[in-house]
Amino acid sequence: MFVRINEFLEKRKEEKSIDIEKILWNLDELQNYCRMSLNPKTIVGWTMEGHLIHRVIPNVPDSSPLRQAMSTLAENYVETLRDRINTQVYDFYATLPDPPKLSVWVQLFKGLADYDLPIEIFTTNYDRVLERVITEAEINVADGLKRDHDQMVLDVTLWDSPGQPLENNRGRLTKLHGSVNWQRSDGNIISGGTLFTGNHQNHPILYPGYKGEPNQEPFNRFHE
Repeated sequence: MFVRINEFLEKRKEEKSIDIEKILWNLDELQNYCRMSLNPKTIVGWTMEGHLIHRVIPNVPDSSPLRQAMSTLAENYVETLRDRINTQVYDFYATLPDPPKLSVWVQLFKGLADYDLPIEIFTTNYDRVLERVITEAEINVADGLKRDHDQMVLDVTLWDSPGQPLENNRGRLTKLHGSVNWQRSDGNIISGGTLFTGNHQNHPILYPGYKGEPNQEPFNRFHE
């Protein structure tokens, strides 16, 4: 599957250097098409069931084997490849750099703190580098996490009033595309581990290169 999609991008799209996000986008497009073909409420699925094909091509063979192949492709092959990619992505972004490599960031943030103004930090990265820098630089910036019994929960109300300063002149860290250590749990976003759980829907992350205005919490708040 991975090799075939690479071949498609190289030949049909004339892509010489294939970014992993383009593989993921094409997997999404393929899976959506397969699922549409299995849903009789869509024109694609209705056609695949034979309602239209039989009128265009008389005596067309039964389409059930093709629909079964679509189901296998969408739910087995695509899901398996996406999960294997995600596992490596999460492993990569979970690794923190050595402290010496953070020194430039630490110096920058300490310099900003001298102005005694709220520091608003925005990033589309979902690694944990900036959290580490904020801690080491000892600057007054909130990441939105608060303790709720035995776990840390993201308090999305921190972004209810965009542009308004927080108490004690505190700044905010806004991770526009989510974070590698966030997980969805019982309607909340918690700070959990950095391992991929096997289901991308459990992880509040938008992949790099995302375009447009998000319509899902908490990304719509961050965008605003």
